[in-house]
Parts: sequence; C-alpha cells; structure tokens
Amino acid sequence: MDPEQTDRFLRDLGAAKRAIAAGVSVGRAKSAETIWDIWQGYCSKLGLDPLVEAVQDKVPILQVFAQRVRTGELAAGGNPILARSVEDYIRHVAQTSLSVGSNDPRKRGSQAE
Repeated sequence: MDPEQTDRFLRDLGAAKRAIAAGVSVGRAKSAETIWDIWQGYCSKLGLDPLVEAVQDKVPILQVFAQRVRTGELAAGGNPILARSVEDYIRHVAQTSLSVGSNDPRKRGSQAE
C-alpha cells in the first residue's frame, strides 16, 4: 500500500476498534457517520448549525428531515425508505447531538434526555 492508503487503512482500523470497544458494529458506526453527514448537509441548506441550538423547537426541523428521508430525497441510497429506517436516522442525529453535550433535538425546548 502507498502511504496515503496505509494512513487511511490505519485510521479506519482505529475507528473500527473504537466502535467495537463501544459495543457498536463497524457497519452501524459507518451508518451513523453517513447519517450525520446527510443531517449536516440538510442543516447547511437551511442555514442552521447541525446542533440546531438557535432553534427553540427542533421538532419541526426533524419532521421535515424525516419526511425527506422517507421519500428518498435525503436517504443515503436515494430511494424511499421504511418508517423504522427513518427512526434510525432521527435516533443517530439525536445520539450524535447528545454525544457532544448538546440537548436531544427530539425533546421540545431545552429538555435533555
């Protein structure tokens, strides 16, 4: 492997080991990362930071995100997806927000989980 590929491989290996140590499968960790990237793009187009801290009631922001995921507009594969998968998208967004010390965006107001 060339040095760039070696660095990328070692970085991904480290991420995989951290995910496994945290009790999360590598595929699940990668899915969460992909969903967060989609969420960041969605928020950017709305002119919001991804933690949507400036918005008091985040639920409508999440509802539109969920609708666009459901129709495939924001789904990773670009195809309409089932309700349970939409729940995964919302859960990943909330868990990422909580992991950096922000409030749970699924809760109205400033209630943390």
